[in-house]
Amino acid sequence: MQACRIVLLALVALIRFEPLTLVAQTPEGTPGHDISSVADAPHGGMVAIPIPDEESGKAFEIPELAGTRPAVGSQLINGRLPRPLADYYVRVGKVTQRISLFEGGLVSVRISGIGGKIEKRLLLPPDAVKVLEEEMSLVRVAEVRDELLKANTPDVTILRVRDPATGFKVERRFSPSVVLPPGLQRCRLILEDLMRAIAQDREVTSSLTGYVPRVGDRLVGEDRKSYEVTRIIRNGELVELRSLDDPTTRYFATKDLPHHFVGAKRTAPN
Repeated sequence: MQACRIVLLALVALIRFEPLTLVAQTPEGTPGHDISSVADAPHGGMVAIPIPDEESGKAFEIPELAGTRPAVGSQLINGRLPRPLADYYVRVGKVTQRISLFEGGLVSVRISGIGGKIEKRLLLPPDAVKVLEEEMSLVRVAEVRDELLKANTPDVTILRVRDPATGFKVERRFSPSVVLPPGLQRCRLILEDLMRAIAQDREVTSSLTGYVPRVGDRLVGEDRKSYEVTRIIRNGELVELRSLDDPTTRYFATKDLPHHFVGAKRTAPN
């Protein structure tokens, strides 16, 4: 476990996890972009995992993924799709969680069954990518015999790693509650920590960070209602949005939009 902790601390240092309160702060150097670079809102989408009830009223802290940026638009590498590196899937009851890593630092997270759906894509900084590639090695996973991990349970965890050059993959399936050998447990903890940080974040992983609103843009809120931008106030510091679902008008600081809206609404209202 000590070796595992050292590896995790190294990864945390490279990705630079830092405490972040729920005060909106646009990351420095984030370029402005229009609605075309805002990701489509998934059906039933959520911005992030809700804060547990027992934490309400406290200065709840979540990790910040400094150095990352949302992956919006094409992520082709030399005209081809990025090759997969690792895939981690967990199903416990009706809740499913999945994090997938690809070359070039592309990370995809999908979580459902928690009262909504979270879908996020982002790009990790190069140093963090290097550590992840070293830890998600075929040898480390392959050295764990598959028969040691079998369990009679409807819940399941699947860890799959792949050699991006040859396409050769190694897959292990096990119960979410099983005690894993140290090498496999290290991979598991790294992926779970990264997935948790991405799922909880309401700032740097949102394609609405750096978004410059324009009148007529349409967004989907975490309340699952659709809104249209009707007015820009104070040179863009505030925005007025009219609900397309009921006679409601709401006002937000532009920098706070990533905390309350899931993504863009592309289709025209009925």
